[in-house]
Amino acid sequence: MKRYILCLVAILAVAAIPAAAADNGLYVGASIGGSSIKVSEFDEELGELNFSGGDFAYKLFAGYRFMSFLGVEAGYVDLGSPSDAVGDDINARIGVDGWDAFAVGFLPIGPVDVFAKLGLISWDADIRAAFENIVEHESDDGIDVVWGLGAALRLGSLAVRAEGERFELGNADKVYMFSVGATFTF
Repeated sequence: MKRYILCLVAILAVAAIPAAAADNGLYVGASIGGSSIKVSEFDEELGELNFSGGDFAYKLFAGYRFMSFLGVEAGYVDLGSPSDAVGDDINARIGVDGWDAFAVGFLPIGPVDVFAKLGLISWDADIRAAFENIVEHESDDGIDVVWGLGAALRLGSLAVRAEGERFELGNADKVYMFSVGATFTF
């Protein structure tokens, strides 16, 4: 009986090897999740202003995996428009989106890829502040560093992934995006 179980396990392990192999080449993907933006500033008239908000976020991306452990990825990310009450009776909203590009390192562990990525984002921010009947708009932009960590479960050419990314944007204290998504490799 033990011999039959051992043979069955060996056959299943050999059959699973092609499914566990990293699928290299061109891939496209999309992810949805949430963003978190925190900004602290001191204004001489208003004092300490602390913004902390989150919103729905999404991204569309494409990549190329050269080897089982190395690839590149680029895409569009929209961090939504989080809002928060800032100071006394001031409501603020910050909308951020941008284009990013990464170098991606993969660690394939069976059908799971653990990955880390480091890159740059060219971002635009629209800031709206309202106090009673006064509304002010401001915009900002820049190119800054972004990095992330995640894991993906490969199911043939399809993969389901979860990741967290940290954006080092301008004067913001913390900007994060946590997401789940899928990729398809051609």
